[in-house]
Amino acid sequence: MIIDEAHLLKDTKIYEGIRRGQTLLRNPSLYYISTAGTNLNVPFFEEYQYITKVLNGEITNENYFIFCAEQDDEKEIHEPETWIKSNPLFEDDDLKEVMLNNLQKEVNEGLEKGEINSLLVKSFNLWRQASKDTYIQFHDWQEGYTDAELDIRGREVYIGIDMSRVLDLTAISFIYPLDDKKKYYVDSHVFVGFKNSIEEKIQRDKIDYNKLIEQGKATLTSSESGIIDPEQVVKWLTDYIEENKLEVKAICLDPWETSYVTTKIEKETDYPVILVKQDYKNLSPALKQFKLDVLEKNILHNGNPNLNLAINNAIAKEDNNNNILLDKQKNRNKIDAIVALTTAFSQAMSYKFEDTSFSDWINSDNFGF
Repeated sequence: MIIDEAHLLKDTKIYEGIRRGQTLLRNPSLYYISTAGTNLNVPFFEEYQYITKVLNGEITNENYFIFCAEQDDEKEIHEPETWIKSNPLFEDDDLKEVMLNNLQKEVNEGLEKGEINSLLVKSFNLWRQASKDTYIQFHDWQEGYTDAELDIRGREVYIGIDMSRVLDLTAISFIYPLDDKKKYYVDSHVFVGFKNSIEEKIQRDKIDYNKLIEQGKATLTSSESGIIDPEQVVKWLTDYIEENKLEVKAICLDPWETSYVTTKIEKETDYPVILVKQDYKNLSPALKQFKLDVLEKNILHNGNPNLNLAINNAIAKEDNNNNILLDKQKNRNKIDAIVALTTAFSQAMSYKFEDTSFSDWINSDNFGF
């Protein structure tokens, strides 16, 4: 069985249906054929991430034949001699001449117009978000990925909370300054509000919340109404802080409809609470600096699915003074985790990393002739 243009599939229903129908076959086979796409929240992008690990030798799978023709980097659009990587038909000299000529015209036109996303996806097989207003490109975000586990016990932390509007997600994000590296390690947890059944919400949002729960990255609301219970959120957070003996530098949240959470934290704990209004004035500097730190690989993460999802969905909305705020193109697109994270970063960006001055170095035992 062959599934063509698999990047268009919104869920795994077709795949699972075909796979289960092949259980009696002695040599079952299922083939995906597809270019890259512009929606990074589809199952086939997860498949692409998986095969990348197989090809890199991080995972072994002897039952999976993989052929992936793609450029190594978007900078290679300026290097026609490398285009055979994503266009294997260049092996045919006659086809190469026609394809190379047409591709060069498309590249020149795309660069002149400043519109190369579609070109990168369809002609060079690189996954890219569709919107030119994308806040952070996913491939830039992935540069900060680390598989090293961070021991958070006793660490300083900045915490951001993005409370949900009725049935949306509530997100708590964490920023741990890494003094020895002058970088930040980030993580996130979400609370899921739903009516009727969680399966209905999974189908509506196209997010596998059951998988997130299994990974310890999500918690279902305990409220019968389906609305996020703020008391449950505060209890989870305070328990998490106490269990890991975290040194809380700040808990940051938008004052809009968060009075209960703010009051409860202030009454029951001595954690510093900072209200950060989500407007251009308060968040634009943090959003710009956070993006710069991502590009400079100062933001490290372990591939938290909540943050990955939010990065894929978040776009930057700009005012007349070039200030930015986060937004999303569709209501079901979830950006809560990155909103909570950048709310916390409004304070974390001012963290004073330890720095040995020149005079301290001269006076240290390490200095000498």
